[in-house]
Amino acid sequence: MEDKIRALVKELFDSGMTLDEIIESVASIAMTEDFKRSANHESQ
Repeated sequence: MEDKIRALVKELFDSGMTLDEIIESVASIAMTEDFKRSANHESQ
């Protein structure tokens, strides 16, 4: 997961996005992943 985010941040940064935009994107991805993780955890 962390490698995915690292690669994504580099990609976004290279595309000229501002740091704020990048943080927003990563935060929403992290929340989604977190949600998936807790949903999976509850269903087991």
